[in-house]
This record gives sequence, structure tokens and C-alpha cells, in this order.
Amino acid sequence: MQDRQKAQDYRALLLADTPLIDVRAPIEFEQGAMPGAINLPLMMDDERAAVGTCYKRQGADAALALGHRLVCGDIRQQRLEAWKAAY
Repeated sequence: MQDRQKAQDYRALLLADTPLIDVRAPIEFEQGAMPGAINLPLMMDDERAAVGTCYKRQGADAALALGHRLVCGDIRQQRLEAWKAAY
């Protein structure tokens, strides 16, 4: 029942032309995305790869810390400005 409800919710959003924002890295978006979605990635492909490598080599805590550094502070503000300019 819950899966059916989710599908109905998505259908309603699609029919209402609700913008769908996909925050995954571009490479993930290219591999498959919801119809009509726009990609505003939190991390670029190389950053995503760096977090994955960090996870494998140094563990979850180090990867989480790196991911946080990559999406906060000045970088966060630069991305917000780029998103505003693009859309």
C-alpha cells in the first residue's frame, strides 16, 4: 500500500508540473533520473569520487567530514549563487 501511495504522489507532482530537483552528482543523474528533473548537484563528480575513496581508505567518519567540508562555507555560497544564475 505504501509503495502505491508513493507512486500516486509522484504522479500528482508530475501532472502538476512541479519542479523536481535532483541533488545527486552529475554522473549519477546521467545514469538515470525522474522525467523532467533538473540536476543541481551538491557535489561534483570528482568530489563524490573523493568522498568514496576517503570512505574506503579512512572510514565513514572521515568521509562524512570530507563531504561536509565540500558542501559548506564558501563553497556552499558559491554553489547557491551558481544555481540562482542558472535557474
